[in-house]
Amino acid sequence: MKKILLIIAVLTTMNFGQVSADLTIENQEVVGTDFLFDIYLTRTESNDIYLGTGDLVLTFNSSAFTNPVITRESSTYWNLTSTSGFPVGILYRATTSPASITSNELIINLNQVPFGDQQEFDDNIAKIDNTPLTHRIGRYKVSGISNPSEYMNLQWKTIGTGITTQVFTLSPVSPWTSSPVNINAIDPTNAPLPVELTSFTARASTNQVLLNWETKTEVSNYGFEIEKASLIKNATKNWQKIGFVNGHGNSNSPKEYSYTDKNVNSGNYYYRLKQIDTDGQYEYSDEVSVVVETPADYVLEQNYPNPFNPSTKIKFSIPEAGMIKLTIYDLLGQEVKTLVEEAREAGSYSELFDASGMHSGIYFYELRVNGFILTKKMQLLK
Repeated sequence: MKKILLIIAVLTTMNFGQVSADLTIENQEVVGTDFLFDIYLTRTESNDIYLGTGDLVLTFNSSAFTNPVITRESSTYWNLTSTSGFPVGILYRATTSPASITSNELIINLNQVPFGDQQEFDDNIAKIDNTPLTHRIGRYKVSGISNPSEYMNLQWKTIGTGITTQVFTLSPVSPWTSSPVNINAIDPTNAPLPVELTSFTARASTNQVLLNWETKTEVSNYGFEIEKASLIKNATKNWQKIGFVNGHGNSNSPKEYSYTDKNVNSGNYYYRLKQIDTDGQYEYSDEVSVVVETPADYVLEQNYPNPFNPSTKIKFSIPEAGMIKLTIYDLLGQEVKTLVEEAREAGSYSELFDASGMHSGIYFYELRVNGFILTKKMQLLK
């Protein structure tokens, strides 16, 4: 009878140890020069896992980093529950060794959470069932991204020399025997690194500012909002959105962008880009500044195009603020239209003249400001 009982006890212990599980990487993301990811464990057969010790080893693309460092995030990201229903993630994080990097390997050592009797086992040891994306064994951050054109390329290390990935389960009753879990280590999709902005410049030209920027790589890039500011009285910047340029989504090759801010008065201005991802996350570029110079003289330029049909642009510059009147006259000197009649600051301006509904012929346009009168001729040719 004693032999039969002994055989039954041994078989029971073996049965507790024969478990399988999926080990997965989730929630990969890039924040600045940091790469973050979560580790989840989910049992796949009928027997639950009572989490003991383990080694979680991943290879990664170390060429994308300079002096990479891996750290564990807070216990908030350790979502583990005991048989008694207590949250025990904080216990596992506290007993787990700090993660380390060796060459191109990320190494996480799970140590045993202490317990002394069955009640402490039920209260302290994490129970892993088959509910997907529930049992999270921490969030990890790899810092030091220096080459965003690369991919992270996380891969589980399950074979080879040195430390490999393994997880151990405990039998749920005394003597709480430890045995290996049959792990199905599922490699994540190859996570790209972020949108990399390689240049951003601003250049002033008469009454406009030309912005140019270039990206080296792009991931889920919805586009760029262009924001502009000038200094106000308390020396703070009042940022305003002035435009939007669509991104290229995903790209591993350089992309060039430009935007022209038109009808800009003289003064000092600041510009920045708000790069927006397809999921709504965003990041600001560095600021660039530019000075739009005050014109030296009163100038009325020749309209362009000329001859025109039906519209043309008339540009003028004034070196000081004043009341502007820009008027169109026909060949007989009769006023046919007033384009501008308002106060303007010093600067360069461009006005569109639409002659739809007017007859072909010679017309004159006249600028009056601060006692100056400037006149030029143009031809409407239909």
